[in-house]
Amino acid sequence: MNPQDQELGDQILTVDFKRRRLLTGATAVVGAVGIAGVAVPFIGSLKPSQRALVAGAPVVADIGKLEPGQQITVVWRGKPVWVLRRTQQMLADME
Repeated sequence: MNPQDQELGDQILTVDFKRRRLLTGATAVVGAVGIAGVAVPFIGSLKPSQRALVAGAPVVADIGKLEPGQQITVVWRGKPVWVLRRTQQMLADME
């Protein structure tokens, strides 16, 4: 009797290793495709939305025309941001 054969009562079952390898490989391929099918949408959901990208976009403000002591307010992500050009006296007072 071959060691790869198994006895089941009065029947002898022969193990077909080619078929076993084929089924194992096919199962692995189907599993990999399933994991990829789940992973792609999940990873895509982690990207920021278009609305978030627009909200975090750079803000353009012309600060070249600011006079010393002048302040402008720029809106960034719905919140005010103040830009102040300090005078020499203001800078000296900070020290």
